[in-house]
Amino acid sequence: MKKAISRCLTLVFLSVIFTHCTPKDQVDIDNLPQYQAFGVYNNATALFSYRQYEDQWSVLTYETHYSFRIQNYEQKQVLTISSIPRSVQKGATFTINVAVYGIDNITPGVKTVTAVRNKDNRLLLLDKENEISYYVFY
Repeated sequence: MKKAISRCLTLVFLSVIFTHCTPKDQVDIDNLPQYQAFGVYNNATALFSYRQYEDQWSVLTYETHYSFRIQNYEQKQVLTISSIPRSVQKGATFTINVAVYGIDNITPGVKTVTAVRNKDNRLLLLDKENEISYYVFY
C-alpha cells in the first residue's frame, strides 16, 4: 500500500512540474517585432533581409503553393523559401524548404513553421524550435 501511495505522489508531483513549468526562452508569438523588410530574422536581428534598390525579390506561384526569393547578383547572395501554401490561415503549421547561396548565417533545409501574421500581402512565419522568423510576400 505504501508503494502505491508513493508512486501516486511521485506521478502527481511530476505532472505538476511538467504542466506548470514552461521554458523561459519560449518565443511569445503575439509580441514578435514588426519587421519592415522581407527576410529572415532571429527575434529582432536580421539574418538576411531585402534592401531596396540593392536586392530583388520575386514570387513563383504554382497550383497549391509558391516560392519567395530574395537575391543580390552583385554580392552573389540568394535566399529561397519554397513550399509556402497559397492559402494560409493564422495559426496554421506546415513545412517550408529554405535554400541559400552565399549566406552563411541561415541554415538551409526543411523547417516547420507557424503562420503568425497575414496582413497586407505580408506573411510572417515562425520556426518556434529555432526562434527564426521568415517574413515573406503573400
